[in-house]
Amino acid sequence: MKRTLHQVIKGTYRPLQPALMGLLLLLAMELCAQAPQPSGGQVRFSLDQLMSRSQLLSGEWEMARDTLLGPEAFQNDSLPFPLETVNFPELWNKQAPFKGKRAAMGVATYHLHISLDRTSDTLLGLFIPDFYSAYEMWINGIPLAHNGKVGMDASSTIPHWLPMVQPFPVSDRELDIVLQIANFHHYKGGPGEPIRIGRYQNLKEYLDSRYFFLFIIMGLFLMTGFFLLSFWLVGHREKGLLFFSLFCLVYSYYS
Repeated sequence: MKRTLHQVIKGTYRPLQPALMGLLLLLAMELCAQAPQPSGGQVRFSLDQLMSRSQLLSGEWEMARDTLLGPEAFQNDSLPFPLETVNFPELWNKQAPFKGKRAAMGVATYHLHISLDRTSDTLLGLFIPDFYSAYEMWINGIPLAHNGKVGMDASSTIPHWLPMVQPFPVSDRELDIVLQIANFHHYKGGPGEPIRIGRYQNLKEYLDSRYFFLFIIMGLFLMTGFFLLSFWLVGHREKGLLFFSLFCLVYSYYS
């Protein structure tokens, strides 16, 4: 008996349900993990909080628009102008345009000061998502991570997108984070996802779980796309079947 497009799609979409449920569970864990939030560019954590569960650094960060400031500017109190307080993360597209350019284009420096209740011999870590579209980060003046190359214009900026987890020792109770972001190549600019801080090993497992669900979803969409395309090639010449199969193949590539 000839199957309708609705029956084909319903049957092929069913294997995606476990992966989608897992993704929803991961998102729920992220929402539940929020505890203290940065306010005015500062936040305080207890080390026990960070060791038991990673925390989001979502909240109010300090920001300098249209300029790239190094960590020495914050260490010596030699800022040439006052910083503004902005929500982090927030794409530049939702903020005022950078000097009359497209809102997504330009550079900015972010700053956050973290206070801990004590030091530890156990490594902490930061989960750093892929910002748009190049960044460089320091903790207490020491380079921690970067994607691409940060520059003041398109010719000196190299975009790159790669989420990562970077470890750092807890030898000081005060952590000073400086983050430079530049974008001249993407229609979105700035930070789109939050940074997480926590025990290094826990964050590594978190990143692995993100890749695990990503590969599952990518594989399921890829198999669904090829299955529906083969269905269309053997005689089921419905346009909806062809379009949905192409959508699955394209989505699997961009996921």
